[in-house]
Amino acid sequence: MKISDLKQGDDLYCISSFQVWRYKYLCVHPTGGGKYHILINGLTQEPVRMYESRLQGILNQGHETYDNARMDLAKQLEEHAAFIRNQLTTEAT
Repeated sequence: MKISDLKQGDDLYCISSFQVWRYKYLCVHPTGGGKYHILINGLTQEPVRMYESRLQGILNQGHETYDNARMDLAKQLEEHAAFIRNQLTTEAT
């Protein structure tokens, strides 16, 4: 998906810092020269100004639903846990 495909009210899901973040797309920032966008944080319900490269990064993650993002997060956490276990095993020997 591209930024130009977004419509007001679209839900976005982002994995960052081992958490799933929810956003609702609002609009292009009126004074941002088209480079900034306004989203609503799903947790706090407060507006967030986001630069287009960050927004495109969220879209590139490709999470269409909250559950889809949670499953991907679970997979990432399992991979991270396996990496840590492997390090601990290697250090112990």
